[in-house]
Amino acid sequence: MKTLKTIGVSFLVLAPILIVFANDDESSTDPRFDARVSELLASNMLKLSQEIGTTVLQDSDKTEIFSPLCIYSALSTLLMGANGQTFQELMNVLKINNDPYLSQNTWKVHEEFSLMIDDLNRDIPHPGRRRRPVFWTQNHQQNRDENKNQNQSYQQIQIANGIFFQNGYFIRDDYRSAIESVYKSTLQRLDFANKPELSSKYINSWVKEKTQNKIKEIISDPLSSTTKSVIASALYFKAVWERMFLEGLTKPKEFYPYGIGRAPIFVEMMATGGSYPFYDSQEFDCRIIGLPYRKHLTTMYIILPNNSTRQRLRHFQATLTADKIESMISKMEMKTAIILFPKLHITNRIDLKKILNRMGLRSLFNYDQSDLSLISTGIETIPYQESPFIFNRFAETESKHMTNETATVQSVTKRERRSAATFKTINSDFHTDREPLRLKDVVIKKRITKSYLQKKLIGRNRREVENISDQQMSLKRLDLLRTRLSSEHYPNPRLYADELIHQIDLTVNEVGTEGGAATVTTLRRSGPDVFFRAETPFLFLIRHEDTKIPIFYGAVFEPRNE
Repeated sequence: MKTLKTIGVSFLVLAPILIVFANDDESSTDPRFDARVSELLASNMLKLSQEIGTTVLQDSDKTEIFSPLCIYSALSTLLMGANGQTFQELMNVLKINNDPYLSQNTWKVHEEFSLMIDDLNRDIPHPGRRRRPVFWTQNHQQNRDENKNQNQSYQQIQIANGIFFQNGYFIRDDYRSAIESVYKSTLQRLDFANKPELSSKYINSWVKEKTQNKIKEIISDPLSSTTKSVIASALYFKAVWERMFLEGLTKPKEFYPYGIGRAPIFVEMMATGGSYPFYDSQEFDCRIIGLPYRKHLTTMYIILPNNSTRQRLRHFQATLTADKIESMISKMEMKTAIILFPKLHITNRIDLKKILNRMGLRSLFNYDQSDLSLISTGIETIPYQESPFIFNRFAETESKHMTNETATVQSVTKRERRSAATFKTINSDFHTDREPLRLKDVVIKKRITKSYLQKKLIGRNRREVENISDQQMSLKRLDLLRTRLSSEHYPNPRLYADELIHQIDLTVNEVGTEGGAATVTTLRRSGPDVFFRAETPFLFLIRHEDTKIPIFYGAVFEPRNE
């Protein structure tokens, strides 16, 4: 049997001058999980999808597909390291400022998003993170769980973040710690200054590997020798239909880009039949049908405006909202249906810099305004020496930094030891050869005197500290650092993004045998409740049903590359 669906996506932000961006605990209750925050983040991602989609279609008349999950993940890594105006603009674009609790506790955004990403690859929902189910799936829960003890995996969703930075360029300890634990990021040193072509080749190879060879090259030209950092996000998705399309029925059929009655094009149209979630939305003048993947882990929703044309779809997209989409999905019911849907193979490359500028994210692209001071304090001037990981202590200036290494690529596996400006040690002549401070030294042995951060974060007993995860500690320390830097004069490292490039390769095809054609033939005779023919421009959304994360979103004007 052939694999039905393979999708690969990568996201990259390029800054030739300075930055380039781009065994579970099965306990009954996960104390980190917050159902309200999880639902809010999923809703925010869908709102971001709508806003990007609307902005893209203002100037485009071609098929535009993108990954909200991939974009949200990359922007979140920037949010974690942003301050000042850049931080506020990212909060607005990601819709976090709309919630009073999250606007004051940004660390929770990253912690909850990390749990959601962890749940993407689960064959059944995590028992300690129970979310509100989709209505139409509740009657089919048994079908989802009947094979849960089998070793077969029906879905793969791999999201990977990579941070590639110039040899000798300093990255804050807590930012690196949080990136590693929350987003499972790869940290690599590259020599952009002396070997830009080899650095570009390495990043392309990394993206190719993470997307299972779907995105073979995202950097077509060598990076500038002045590049200091690359932040990349890559996504790979693969799933099998709950009911496979029937290969024997795939035939060239008409598709009407400008509406029925106008000149058609011929595309390979697939066919299938059975029981599918469907809703005829008279209030929004469209129809929506769901094509579930195996075990209903993920669903492709197809939204087809009535009398659709290119112009009609653009207008429909501009008036559609995330709340309207959720409303339609909540009203879907299972109907017997015959479905005709075109085979898709779409590659798409979007310049997100222009789009995000229109959405209000402007300072990130301006050397004088960009503020990513939680990522780095700037280029170090003192040679770096390897040392073990230690409990991080904030400092306005860092004295131990990374060195320019002879190797072009080297994994970052250890933390640099640094002096502490915020804390004062008991022995004032603190040297690098002294035994490194540990968390228990701070809390129990009192080797560090009281300070701003100590009052805010470490004023608790030993048991309380031990119950806080390293991930949460790093995230909270970053929030405290943001507060401190906002009230003090500090040097801005002037990191900024010059380009944001988002690229996808999307394939949708059928899996099945000739023998399955009898199903559709029988439905034709008996008369289905719904005959759904995607033969005019439409929108589609691929969503993970447990977390409600939108994985892919887009408008299809023609089911082929344009």
